[in-house]
Amino acid sequence: PPFVVRVCAACARSDIRSRMAAPAKDGVDGPDALGMAPAEALAVAKRSMFRIEESCLSGREPSDVDLAQLEELGHNGRRAGLSGKDLIVLCSFGHRLWHVCAAESISSLPVPTEARLRQVACELFSLGCTGSQVGAQLDEQAICAPHWALAGRAWALAGDDTAALRCFTAASQPWEAACASAAGTDRDSRSIRLAEAAFQAYFWASRAHFRQDAFDKSFGAVSKARDTLEASPDMRRVASSELLALCHEQASTHRAAGRVGRSIELLTLALTALPEKQDPKGTIPMVTTRVRLLRHLATCYAQLRDWELATAHAREAIELGPEESSEQAGSLQALLYILCEQQAEPAALDVDPAGRSVAFDLMKHSAASVKDCLGMCSHLRQRKWPPSLVLACLAELGGRVSEDVGAQCEVFRLRLEIVVHAAEAMLQSAEAEAFLVDSRLREVIDDAAQLIMVAGEASAGLR
Repeated sequence: PPFVVRVCAACARSDIRSRMAAPAKDGVDGPDALGMAPAEALAVAKRSMFRIEESCLSGREPSDVDLAQLEELGHNGRRAGLSGKDLIVLCSFGHRLWHVCAAESISSLPVPTEARLRQVACELFSLGCTGSQVGAQLDEQAICAPHWALAGRAWALAGDDTAALRCFTAASQPWEAACASAAGTDRDSRSIRLAEAAFQAYFWASRAHFRQDAFDKSFGAVSKARDTLEASPDMRRVASSELLALCHEQASTHRAAGRVGRSIELLTLALTALPEKQDPKGTIPMVTTRVRLLRHLATCYAQLRDWELATAHAREAIELGPEESSEQAGSLQALLYILCEQQAEPAALDVDPAGRSVAFDLMKHSAASVKDCLGMCSHLRQRKWPPSLVLACLAELGGRVSEDVGAQCEVFRLRLEIVVHAAEAMLQSAEAEAFLVDSRLREVIDDAAQLIMVAGEASAGLR
Protein backbone atom coordinates (compact mmCIF):
# COMPACT_ATOMS: atom_id res chain seq x y z
CA PRO A 1 0.00 0.00 0.00
CA PRO A 2 1.24 3.52 -0.75
CA PHE A 3 1.39 4.63 2.85
CA VAL A 4 4.01 1.99 3.74
CA VAL A 5 6.82 3.84 1.97
CA ARG A 6 7.13 6.27 4.88
CA VAL A 7 6.60 3.79 7.69
CA CYS A 8 10.23 3.39 8.84
CA ALA A 9 12.81 5.97 9.94
CA ALA A 10 12.48 9.02 12.21
CA CYS A 11 12.64 7.22 15.56
CA ALA A 12 15.97 5.37 15.48
CA ARG A 13 17.47 4.96 18.92
CA SER A 14 21.10 4.62 19.89
CA ASP A 15 20.57 1.02 20.93
CA ILE A 16 18.17 -0.01 18.14
CA ARG A 17 20.56 -2.67 16.81
CA SER A 18 21.69 -3.94 20.21
CA ARG A 19 22.18 -7.67 20.52
CA MET A 20 22.31 -9.54 23.79
CA ALA A 21 22.98 -13.24 23.53
CA ALA A 22 23.68 -14.06 27.15
CA PRO A 23 22.72 -17.64 28.08
CA ALA A 24 19.23 -18.12 29.45
CA LYS A 25 18.62 -18.82 33.11
CA ASP A 26 16.73 -21.98 33.88
CA GLY A 27 13.08 -21.40 34.65
CA VAL A 28 12.88 -17.69 33.87
CA ASP A 29 12.83 -17.42 30.05
CA GLY A 30 9.07 -17.58 29.57
CA PRO A 31 5.81 -15.80 30.20
CA ASP A 32 6.37 -15.94 33.96
CA ALA A 33 9.61 -13.96 33.75
CA LEU A 34 7.75 -10.71 34.52
CA GLY A 35 7.53 -11.85 38.09
CA MET A 36 11.22 -10.86 38.42
CA ALA A 37 12.74 -7.44 38.95
CA PRO A 38 12.33 -5.05 35.98
CA ALA A 39 16.00 -5.18 34.96
CA GLU A 40 16.11 -8.97 34.99
CA ALA A 41 12.76 -9.28 33.18
CA LEU A 42 14.04 -6.95 30.47
CA ALA A 43 17.23 -8.96 30.12
CA VAL A 44 15.16 -12.11 29.58
CA ALA A 45 13.10 -10.27 26.94
CA LYS A 46 16.27 -9.15 25.18
CA ARG A 47 17.44 -12.73 24.87
CA SER A 48 14.03 -13.75 23.49
CA MET A 49 14.22 -10.85 21.05
CA PHE A 50 17.62 -11.99 19.80
CA ARG A 51 16.46 -15.59 19.27
CA ILE A 52 13.33 -14.43 17.42
CA GLU A 53 15.41 -12.26 15.09
CA GLU A 54 17.87 -15.07 14.46
CA SER A 55 15.11 -17.58 13.67
CA CYS A 56 13.00 -15.31 11.45
CA LEU A 57 15.87 -13.92 9.42
CA SER A 58 16.97 -17.51 8.80
CA GLY A 59 13.50 -18.45 7.56
CA ARG A 60 12.68 -20.53 10.64
CA GLU A 61 9.60 -20.16 12.83
CA PRO A 62 10.45 -18.57 16.18
CA SER A 63 9.91 -20.40 19.45
CA ASP A 64 6.41 -19.99 20.82
CA VAL A 65 7.94 -19.47 24.28
CA ASP A 66 10.07 -16.54 23.05
CA LEU A 67 7.16 -14.97 21.22
CA ALA A 68 4.87 -15.42 24.23
CA GLN A 69 7.52 -13.71 26.39
CA LEU A 70 7.39 -10.56 24.24
CA GLU A 71 3.59 -10.68 24.06
CA GLU A 72 3.42 -10.82 27.86
CA LEU A 73 5.80 -7.87 28.07
CA GLY A 74 3.64 -5.90 25.65
CA HIS A 75 0.45 -6.66 27.58
CA ASN A 76 1.75 -6.19 31.12
CA GLY A 77 4.90 -4.11 30.78
CA ARG A 78 3.50 -1.29 32.89
CA ARG A 79 2.91 -3.66 35.82
CA ALA A 80 6.52 -4.81 35.57
CA GLY A 81 7.65 -1.33 36.63
CA LEU A 82 9.51 -0.48 33.42
CA SER A 83 10.32 3.21 32.96
CA GLY A 84 12.87 5.63 31.56
CA LYS A 85 15.56 3.93 29.48
CA ASP A 86 13.69 0.63 29.74
CA LEU A 87 10.87 2.16 27.66
CA ILE A 88 13.36 3.22 25.01
CA VAL A 89 14.46 -0.42 24.78
CA LEU A 90 10.84 -1.44 24.15
CA CYS A 91 10.69 1.05 21.26
CA SER A 92 13.81 -0.57 19.84
CA PHE A 93 12.14 -4.00 20.17
CA GLY A 94 9.26 -2.71 18.03
CA HIS A 95 11.63 -1.38 15.37
CA ARG A 96 13.60 -4.62 15.29
CA LEU A 97 10.46 -6.71 14.86
CA TRP A 98 9.26 -4.42 12.05
CA HIS A 99 12.64 -4.96 10.42
CA VAL A 100 12.08 -8.72 10.72
CA CYS A 101 8.63 -8.42 9.14
CA ALA A 102 10.07 -6.43 6.24
CA ALA A 103 12.64 -9.13 5.42
CA GLU A 104 12.06 -11.53 2.51
CA SER A 105 12.37 -14.52 4.85
CA ILE A 106 9.08 -13.58 6.54
CA SER A 107 7.19 -15.08 3.59
CA SER A 108 8.35 -18.57 4.63
CA LEU A 109 6.65 -18.28 8.05
CA PRO A 110 3.01 -19.20 8.76
CA VAL A 111 0.70 -16.20 8.37
CA PRO A 112 -0.53 -16.38 12.00
CA THR A 113 3.08 -16.13 13.18
CA GLU A 114 3.64 -13.05 11.04
CA ALA A 115 0.47 -11.54 12.47
CA ARG A 116 1.65 -12.16 16.03
CA LEU A 117 5.03 -10.61 15.26
CA ARG A 118 3.45 -7.50 13.75
CA GLN A 119 1.01 -7.06 16.62
CA VAL A 120 3.57 -7.50 19.40
CA ALA A 121 5.90 -5.04 17.62
CA CYS A 122 3.14 -2.43 17.70
CA GLU A 123 2.31 -3.17 21.34
CA LEU A 124 5.95 -2.89 22.47
CA PHE A 125 6.54 0.30 20.49
CA SER A 126 3.33 1.88 21.83
CA LEU A 127 4.26 0.90 25.40
CA GLY A 128 7.71 2.39 24.93
CA CYS A 129 6.21 5.71 23.80
CA THR A 130 4.07 6.20 26.90
CA GLY A 131 6.67 8.43 28.54
CA SER A 132 7.01 10.78 25.58
CA GLN A 133 5.74 14.33 25.52
CA VAL A 134 2.58 15.15 23.57
CA GLY A 135 4.31 16.35 20.39
CA ALA A 136 6.65 13.37 20.32
CA GLN A 137 3.75 10.99 20.95
CA LEU A 138 1.95 12.25 17.84
CA ASP A 139 5.06 11.64 15.76
CA GLU A 140 5.41 8.15 17.21
CA GLN A 141 1.72 7.43 16.55
CA ALA A 142 2.25 8.43 12.94
CA ILE A 143 5.01 5.83 12.77
CA CYS A 144 3.07 3.06 14.51
CA ALA A 145 -0.39 3.49 12.98
CA PRO A 146 0.51 2.02 9.54
CA HIS A 147 2.04 -0.99 11.28
CA TRP A 148 -1.17 -1.55 13.22
CA ALA A 149 -3.02 -1.59 9.89
CA LEU A 150 -0.55 -4.13 8.48
CA ALA A 151 -0.91 -6.27 11.61
CA GLY A 152 -4.67 -6.27 11.11
CA ARG A 153 -4.28 -7.26 7.48
CA ALA A 154 -2.02 -10.16 8.51
CA TRP A 155 -4.65 -11.37 10.99
CA ALA A 156 -7.31 -11.08 8.28
CA LEU A 157 -5.19 -13.20 5.94
CA ALA A 158 -4.79 -15.69 8.78
CA GLY A 159 -8.59 -15.91 9.04
CA ASP A 160 -8.96 -14.19 12.42
CA ASP A 161 -11.19 -11.20 11.65
CA THR A 162 -11.79 -10.46 15.34
CA ALA A 163 -8.09 -9.92 16.02
CA ALA A 164 -7.81 -8.02 12.74
CA LEU A 165 -10.54 -5.57 13.72
CA ARG A 166 -8.81 -4.83 17.04
CA CYS A 167 -5.67 -3.87 15.12
CA PHE A 168 -7.62 -1.78 12.61
CA THR A 169 -9.21 0.12 15.50
CA ALA A 170 -5.76 0.83 16.95
CA ALA A 171 -4.57 2.04 13.53
CA SER A 172 -7.45 4.50 13.08
CA GLN A 173 -7.68 5.86 16.64
CA PRO A 174 -4.80 8.41 16.31
CA TRP A 175 -6.43 9.92 13.20
CA GLU A 176 -9.83 10.11 14.88
CA ALA A 177 -8.26 11.74 17.94
CA ALA A 178 -6.44 14.23 15.73
CA CYS A 179 -9.69 15.10 13.94
CA ALA A 180 -11.52 15.54 17.25
CA SER A 181 -8.85 17.97 18.47
CA ALA A 182 -8.73 19.82 15.10
CA ALA A 183 -5.16 18.63 14.59
CA GLY A 184 -6.39 16.54 11.67
CA THR A 185 -7.20 19.71 9.77
CA ASP A 186 -3.50 20.62 9.66
CA ARG A 187 -2.28 19.16 6.41
CA ASP A 188 1.27 18.49 7.64
CA SER A 189 3.16 15.28 6.92
CA ARG A 190 2.24 13.78 10.29
CA SER A 191 -1.48 14.35 9.75
CA ILE A 192 -1.31 12.92 6.24
CA ARG A 193 0.47 9.79 7.48
CA LEU A 194 -2.20 9.28 10.12
CA ALA A 195 -4.91 9.72 7.47
CA GLU A 196 -3.24 7.23 5.13
CA ALA A 197 -3.02 4.62 7.89
CA ALA A 198 -6.64 5.27 8.89
CA PHE A 199 -7.85 4.94 5.30
CA GLN A 200 -6.16 1.57 4.90
CA ALA A 201 -7.47 0.42 8.29
CA TYR A 202 -11.05 1.45 7.42
CA PHE A 203 -10.73 -0.19 4.00
CA TRP A 204 -9.58 -3.54 5.36
CA ALA A 205 -11.99 -3.31 8.32
CA SER A 206 -14.89 -2.97 5.89
CA ARG A 207 -13.89 -6.24 4.25
CA ALA A 208 -13.61 -7.96 7.63
CA HIS A 209 -17.04 -6.72 8.74
CA PHE A 210 -18.50 -7.77 5.39
CA ARG A 211 -17.18 -11.31 5.83
CA GLN A 212 -18.91 -11.40 9.22
CA ASP A 213 -22.20 -10.21 7.63
CA ALA A 214 -21.98 -7.05 9.78
CA PHE A 215 -23.15 -4.95 6.85
CA ASP A 216 -23.94 -1.77 8.81
CA LYS A 217 -20.44 -1.73 10.30
CA SER A 218 -18.94 -2.50 6.90
CA PHE A 219 -20.77 0.43 5.33
CA GLY A 220 -19.71 2.67 8.23
CA ALA A 221 -16.06 1.76 7.64
CA VAL A 222 -16.39 2.53 3.92
CA SER A 223 -17.93 5.91 4.77
CA LYS A 224 -15.04 6.74 7.08
CA ALA A 225 -12.55 5.68 4.41
CA ARG A 226 -14.27 8.03 1.96
CA ASP A 227 -14.04 10.90 4.46
CA THR A 228 -10.29 10.41 5.03
CA LEU A 229 -9.62 10.95 1.32
CA GLU A 230 -10.26 14.65 1.90
CA ALA A 231 -7.06 14.83 3.97
CA SER A 232 -4.73 14.74 0.98
CA PRO A 233 -5.17 15.28 -2.79
CA ASP A 234 -2.29 12.86 -3.39
CA MET A 235 -3.96 10.17 -1.33
CA ARG A 236 -7.25 10.79 -3.12
CA ARG A 237 -5.59 10.22 -6.51
CA VAL A 238 -3.96 6.99 -5.38
CA ALA A 239 -6.65 5.49 -3.13
CA SER A 240 -9.92 6.47 -4.86
CA SER A 241 -9.69 3.56 -7.28
CA GLU A 242 -9.37 1.10 -4.36
CA LEU A 243 -12.41 2.58 -2.64
CA LEU A 244 -14.52 2.55 -5.80
CA ALA A 245 -13.57 -1.06 -6.53
CA LEU A 246 -14.56 -2.04 -2.97
CA CYS A 247 -17.93 -0.27 -3.26
CA HIS A 248 -18.65 -1.93 -6.61
CA GLU A 249 -17.60 -5.37 -5.34
CA GLN A 250 -19.77 -5.20 -2.22
CA ALA A 251 -22.69 -3.63 -4.13
CA SER A 252 -22.61 -6.45 -6.68
CA THR A 253 -22.61 -9.04 -3.89
CA HIS A 254 -25.55 -7.37 -2.16
CA ARG A 255 -27.49 -7.16 -5.40
CA ALA A 256 -26.87 -10.82 -6.24
CA ALA A 257 -28.15 -11.76 -2.77
CA GLY A 258 -31.28 -9.64 -3.20
CA ARG A 259 -30.13 -6.86 -0.85
CA VAL A 260 -30.75 -4.18 -3.46
CA GLY A 261 -31.22 -1.36 -0.94
CA ARG A 262 -27.73 -1.91 0.49
CA SER A 263 -26.33 -2.05 -3.03
CA ILE A 264 -27.86 1.37 -3.77
CA GLU A 265 -26.32 2.80 -0.59
CA LEU A 266 -22.83 1.71 -1.60
CA LEU A 267 -23.14 2.91 -5.19
CA THR A 268 -24.43 6.29 -4.04
CA LEU A 269 -21.51 6.57 -1.62
CA ALA A 270 -19.12 5.72 -4.45
CA LEU A 271 -20.59 8.56 -6.51
CA THR A 272 -19.92 10.99 -3.66
CA ALA A 273 -16.30 9.80 -3.51
CA LEU A 274 -15.73 10.94 -7.10
CA PRO A 275 -14.47 14.50 -7.50
CA GLU A 276 -16.66 16.82 -9.51
CA LYS A 277 -13.87 17.55 -11.97
CA GLN A 278 -11.26 15.29 -13.51
CA ASP A 279 -7.88 15.69 -11.84
CA PRO A 280 -5.22 16.01 -14.57
CA LYS A 281 -2.93 13.78 -12.48
CA GLY A 282 -5.68 11.35 -11.54
CA THR A 283 -5.52 7.65 -12.31
CA ILE A 284 -9.30 7.17 -12.64
CA PRO A 285 -11.27 8.09 -15.79
CA MET A 286 -13.90 9.98 -13.81
CA VAL A 287 -16.49 10.30 -16.60
CA THR A 288 -16.37 6.59 -17.41
CA THR A 289 -16.54 5.63 -13.73
CA ARG A 290 -19.47 7.95 -13.06
CA VAL A 291 -21.35 6.57 -16.08
CA ARG A 292 -20.88 2.98 -14.90
CA LEU A 293 -22.03 3.80 -11.38
CA LEU A 294 -25.13 5.58 -12.69
CA ARG A 295 -25.93 2.63 -14.95
CA HIS A 296 -25.54 0.19 -12.07
CA LEU A 297 -27.81 2.36 -9.93
CA ALA A 298 -30.41 2.49 -12.70
CA THR A 299 -30.50 -1.31 -12.82
CA CYS A 300 -30.88 -1.52 -9.03
CA TYR A 301 -33.80 0.92 -9.01
CA ALA A 302 -35.40 -1.11 -11.81
CA GLN A 303 -35.20 -4.18 -9.57
CA LEU A 304 -37.09 -2.20 -6.93
CA ARG A 305 -39.56 -1.18 -9.66
CA ASP A 306 -38.85 2.47 -9.01
CA TRP A 307 -39.14 3.32 -12.68
CA GLU A 308 -38.78 7.07 -12.30
CA LEU A 309 -35.39 6.90 -10.57
CA ALA A 310 -34.25 4.03 -12.78
CA THR A 311 -35.03 5.99 -15.96
CA ALA A 312 -33.50 9.19 -14.58
CA HIS A 313 -30.18 7.51 -13.72
CA ALA A 314 -30.02 5.72 -17.08
CA ARG A 315 -30.69 8.92 -19.03
CA GLU A 316 -28.06 10.79 -17.02
CA ALA A 317 -25.57 8.04 -17.86
CA ILE A 318 -26.40 8.40 -21.57
CA GLU A 319 -25.91 12.17 -21.44
CA LEU A 320 -22.58 11.92 -19.59
CA GLY A 321 -21.13 9.20 -21.81
CA PRO A 322 -18.86 10.35 -24.65
CA GLU A 323 -20.59 10.32 -28.03
CA GLU A 324 -20.44 7.01 -29.88
CA SER A 325 -18.61 5.37 -26.97
CA SER A 326 -19.14 1.87 -25.64
CA GLU A 327 -20.26 3.41 -22.32
CA GLN A 328 -23.00 5.34 -24.07
CA ALA A 329 -24.09 2.21 -25.94
CA GLY A 330 -24.23 0.27 -22.66
CA SER A 331 -26.36 3.00 -21.10
CA LEU A 332 -28.77 2.94 -24.06
CA GLN A 333 -29.12 -0.81 -23.63
CA ALA A 334 -29.80 -0.40 -19.89
CA LEU A 335 -32.45 2.26 -20.54
CA LEU A 336 -34.16 0.12 -23.17
CA TYR A 337 -34.23 -2.81 -20.75
CA ILE A 338 -35.82 -0.60 -18.08
CA LEU A 339 -38.45 0.73 -20.47
CA CYS A 340 -39.27 -2.83 -21.58
CA GLU A 341 -39.70 -3.98 -17.99
CA GLN A 342 -41.82 -0.97 -17.19
CA GLN A 343 -44.18 -1.76 -20.08
CA ALA A 344 -44.41 -5.50 -19.53
CA GLU A 345 -47.24 -6.30 -21.98
CA PRO A 346 -47.41 -3.68 -24.75
CA ALA A 347 -50.39 -3.85 -27.07
CA ALA A 348 -49.84 -4.48 -30.76
CA LEU A 349 -49.58 -0.80 -31.66
CA ASP A 350 -49.08 0.68 -28.21
CA VAL A 351 -45.34 0.46 -27.59
CA ASP A 352 -44.00 3.40 -25.61
CA PRO A 353 -42.63 5.92 -28.16
CA ALA A 354 -39.64 6.52 -25.87
CA GLY A 355 -38.81 2.82 -25.95
CA ARG A 356 -39.12 2.73 -29.73
CA SER A 357 -36.77 5.72 -30.08
CA VAL A 358 -34.18 4.25 -27.69
CA ALA A 359 -34.30 0.90 -29.53
CA PHE A 360 -33.57 2.56 -32.87
CA ASP A 361 -30.77 4.66 -31.32
CA LEU A 362 -29.17 1.51 -29.93
CA MET A 363 -29.33 -0.33 -33.28
CA LYS A 364 -27.71 2.63 -35.05
CA HIS A 365 -25.03 3.23 -32.41
CA SER A 366 -21.57 2.53 -33.85
CA ALA A 367 -20.20 1.19 -30.54
CA ALA A 368 -23.08 -1.25 -29.89
CA SER A 369 -21.96 -4.78 -30.73
CA VAL A 370 -24.02 -6.90 -33.11
CA LYS A 371 -24.30 -9.57 -30.43
CA ASP A 372 -25.76 -7.12 -27.88
CA CYS A 373 -28.19 -5.68 -30.44
CA LEU A 374 -29.43 -9.11 -31.50
CA GLY A 375 -29.77 -10.11 -27.86
CA MET A 376 -31.83 -6.99 -27.22
CA CYS A 377 -34.06 -7.76 -30.20
CA SER A 378 -34.67 -11.24 -28.83
CA HIS A 379 -35.54 -9.68 -25.48
CA LEU A 380 -38.00 -7.33 -27.21
CA ARG A 381 -39.72 -10.38 -28.73
CA GLN A 382 -39.97 -11.98 -25.30
CA ARG A 383 -41.54 -8.79 -23.96
CA LYS A 384 -44.26 -9.13 -26.66
CA TRP A 385 -43.14 -6.28 -28.88
CA PRO A 386 -44.94 -6.36 -32.27
CA PRO A 387 -42.91 -8.28 -34.89
CA SER A 388 -43.07 -5.24 -37.20
CA LEU A 389 -41.18 -3.12 -34.65
CA VAL A 390 -38.57 -5.81 -33.98
CA LEU A 391 -38.05 -6.20 -37.75
CA ALA A 392 -37.70 -2.42 -38.03
CA CYS A 393 -34.97 -2.54 -35.37
CA LEU A 394 -33.21 -5.31 -37.30
CA ALA A 395 -33.46 -3.21 -40.47
CA GLU A 396 -31.64 -0.35 -38.68
CA LEU A 397 -28.98 -2.79 -37.47
CA GLY A 398 -28.63 -4.34 -40.93
CA GLY A 399 -28.10 -0.92 -42.45
CA ARG A 400 -25.27 -0.18 -39.99
CA VAL A 401 -23.42 -3.45 -40.64
CA SER A 402 -24.04 -3.60 -44.39
CA GLU A 403 -20.32 -4.07 -45.07
CA ASP A 404 -19.96 -7.02 -42.70
CA VAL A 405 -21.18 -10.23 -44.35
CA GLY A 406 -20.95 -12.26 -41.14
CA ALA A 407 -23.01 -9.73 -39.21
CA GLN A 408 -25.53 -9.57 -42.03
CA CYS A 409 -25.96 -13.35 -41.82
CA GLU A 410 -26.69 -13.11 -38.08
CA VAL A 411 -29.27 -10.36 -38.68
CA PHE A 412 -30.86 -12.35 -41.52
CA ARG A 413 -31.13 -15.46 -39.34
CA LEU A 414 -33.11 -13.61 -36.67
CA ARG A 415 -35.29 -11.88 -39.27
CA LEU A 416 -36.13 -15.23 -40.85
CA GLU A 417 -36.94 -16.72 -37.43
CA ILE A 418 -39.31 -13.85 -36.61
CA VAL A 419 -41.11 -13.99 -39.97
CA VAL A 420 -41.48 -17.79 -39.92
CA HIS A 421 -42.85 -17.64 -36.38
CA ALA A 422 -45.34 -14.98 -37.47
CA ALA A 423 -46.33 -17.07 -40.52
CA GLU A 424 -47.04 -20.10 -38.38
CA ALA A 425 -49.21 -18.01 -36.08
CA MET A 426 -51.19 -16.56 -39.00
CA LEU A 427 -51.84 -19.67 -41.10
CA GLN A 428 -55.49 -19.60 -40.09
CA SER A 429 -55.80 -15.80 -40.12
CA ALA A 430 -57.67 -13.46 -42.42
CA GLU A 431 -56.52 -13.04 -46.01
CA ALA A 432 -55.11 -9.54 -45.39
CA GLU A 433 -52.90 -10.78 -42.54
CA ALA A 434 -51.76 -13.75 -44.61
CA PHE A 435 -50.84 -11.39 -47.45
CA LEU A 436 -48.76 -9.29 -45.00
CA VAL A 437 -46.85 -12.34 -43.81
CA ASP A 438 -46.32 -13.47 -47.40
CA SER A 439 -44.82 -10.10 -48.33
CA ARG A 440 -42.42 -10.25 -45.34
CA LEU A 441 -41.32 -13.74 -46.31
CA ARG A 442 -40.61 -12.57 -49.84
CA GLU A 443 -38.53 -9.67 -48.50
CA VAL A 444 -36.45 -12.04 -46.38
CA ILE A 445 -35.98 -14.43 -49.32
CA ASP A 446 -34.87 -11.57 -51.59
CA ASP A 447 -32.42 -10.36 -48.93
CA ALA A 448 -31.09 -13.90 -48.53
CA ALA A 449 -30.45 -14.17 -52.27
CA GLN A 450 -28.64 -10.82 -52.21
CA LEU A 451 -26.59 -11.94 -49.23
CA ILE A 452 -25.63 -15.21 -50.94
CA MET A 453 -24.46 -13.27 -53.98
CA VAL A 454 -22.37 -10.87 -51.89
CA ALA A 455 -20.84 -13.77 -49.95
CA GLY A 456 -19.98 -15.53 -53.23
CA GLU A 457 -18.27 -12.43 -54.58
CA ALA A 458 -16.30 -12.03 -51.36
CA SER A 459 -15.24 -15.69 -51.49
CA ALA A 460 -14.14 -15.37 -55.12
CA GLY A 461 -12.14 -12.28 -54.23
CA LEU A 462 -10.29 -14.18 -51.52
CA ARG A 463 -9.44 -16.99 -53.93
